[in-house]
Amino acid sequence: MKFPTFDLTGQVALVTGATKNIGHALALGLANAGADIVVVGRTVSECESTAEEIRAMGRRALAVPTDVTDQSAINAMVDKAMAEFGRIDILMNNAGAAITKKAEDLTMEEWDRVVNVDLRGAFMVAQAVGKVMIRQNYGRIINTISVYGYVGGKLVLPYLAAKGGLAQVTKGLAMEWARYNINVNALVPGYIVTEINKKEFENEKVYNSIVRKIPMRRLGSVEDVIVEIHTDTGAVGYGEAPPTGVITGDTTGAIIGAIRDHIAKTIIGRDVDDFEDLMIALNACIQKNTSAKAAVDMALWDLYGQLYKIPVYKLMGGAKKSIVTDITISVNDPEEMVRD
Repeated sequence: MKFPTFDLTGQVALVTGATKNIGHALALGLANAGADIVVVGRTVSECESTAEEIRAMGRRALAVPTDVTDQSAINAMVDKAMAEFGRIDILMNNAGAAITKKAEDLTMEEWDRVVNVDLRGAFMVAQAVGKVMIRQNYGRIINTISVYGYVGGKLVLPYLAAKGGLAQVTKGLAMEWARYNINVNALVPGYIVTEINKKEFENEKVYNSIVRKIPMRRLGSVEDVIVEIHTDTGAVGYGEAPPTGVITGDTTGAIIGAIRDHIAKTIIGRDVDDFEDLMIALNACIQKNTSAKAAVDMALWDLYGQLYKIPVYKLMGGAKKSIVTDITISVNDPEEMVRD
């Protein structure tokens, strides 16, 4: 596994869902960057196995099997982490659940199981860890959402509802906790190949139907997800970002934040001075990134709203098509889009 270069030496990261797939990669990626890790998962054996991998990298690790739908268990998890390390600098809020089923056939038990993990549980973990970070006057929280937090999809209704809700929780916490020097952002993976879905993607028809929607014409890997984290700045970005800690409330995969200063200079060789420069940098970002174009769309709607003082709902309602087509961004006049 290849890891990006950034330095988290001396920091403590708590990672939920840390024993499998994306969460496992995040735990190892943070450890490789120098952080000590609180490994949170469902079973003792899985947590201990991941913790051993981290110790083999020369980092400290604490295995804490926890049911993230149980508030008492979550509080006990945080107490154990504090007893071992004395602080929590980073929370990777990654535990998740999903079900594939027609909406008309869903039972409320199935609905609750997904929403309780993906939304209610994610908030309870953020709340418990957030109290520690408030006392520290420092913290970095990253919630794993999904492009399904922004766009519709078939057969995954509870997941859509939960991830959409978590996007709003991310923004709300960012606004409330900024005064405590806590950044709250979101990791928004597109289609990432993991052990869970590997077999599905081996179906050529399924693979082709998904890949044709992705600018880079390939599926993402867990290594790609590691490259998208830079928790030292409170951002979820591309590669290394400057240590400003200024980005918070970002739920669009940090596409806007990524172009600021460092990335803009890297991609187009200069600062972003105007809207045209921004479009050039965004196009370059899309070509380098596997995130679904929905995330780019949402970033652009936000930008249009800020630059032209037009409410986002008007832009969304008046748009005739996606701003992003393949790897090109059409810069249309926003006034034209909302005229009728």
